[in-house]
Amino acid sequence: MSFKPLTTMTLAMTLIFGSALGAAACPQPLTLQAADHVSISALNYEAQSPKAVVLLFHQAGSSKAEYATIALRLAASGYSSLAIDQRSGGTLFGPNETAGRLSKSASYAAAKADLVAALDGPRSGIFLLSCGAVATRQR
Repeated sequence: MSFKPLTTMTLAMTLIFGSALGAAACPQPLTLQAADHVSISALNYEAQSPKAVVLLFHQAGSSKAEYATIALRLAASGYSSLAIDQRSGGTLFGPNETAGRLSKSASYAAAKADLVAALDGPRSGIFLLSCGAVATRQR
């Protein structure tokens, strides 16, 4: 399987949307702490006047890089987002920093702590997006 079409599409979207995204096009790396003390790598895509925050949880075998183009489009539409590297991920779309720091592969159940760490971050009005599923949590 070749990833060249994906790379070309990502580059094309960056060129098309890049001028409209302005400051939102520069994600800020940050580290969250899960309840079991695992450090969770994340990228924060901040919109200029955010309407809400969208949490981006990648699919199995993947990384936060899966949402790079979507997060830019969300920011351009006024939605900040936080993409995390879950410990149960892999290298699809790019390296998974959280999984890479662990000495063994983690289960999906163990990765729940990563999702909770993102959800319990200092934000309100959070929307969750994962493989098409959407949910909200009221504070």
